[in-house]
Amino acid sequence: MKYFFLFLMFPQIIFADVITDCGEYTARGIVREKPDGLKLIVNEKTLSEYVISMSLLEQGQLGGLINKDAIVQLILNKKFNGQKGVTSKIISAKSRILNPLNPEDTGLKLDKKSQCIE
Repeated sequence: MKYFFLFLMFPQIIFADVITDCGEYTARGIVREKPDGLKLIVNEKTLSEYVISMSLLEQGQLGGLINKDAIVQLILNKKFNGQKGVTSKIISAKSRILNPLNPEDTGLKLDKKSQCIE
């Protein structure tokens, strides 16, 4: 019964979104340190989890946000490979306060659409 309640209350947690557009995004997630570098994880531990990698130079902007919730404006020039993507540039990054009562508190929002690079 409790799973049915979650199904009704939080459908975006259960059904994974698909990112198909390239462009400038605002990502609300958490910065995690992995063996191959820093990653921005959006919707962590859900079916719609996205892992965004970046170059070593771009990782420097997220160094102070390790294991913290963050709002990151970034550019995605290539389509996601499943639920993994790579950003070409981080425009800005700042810490944020997580609101667990708001199911739309994390996610990716397309701010400005652009052409994808293949």
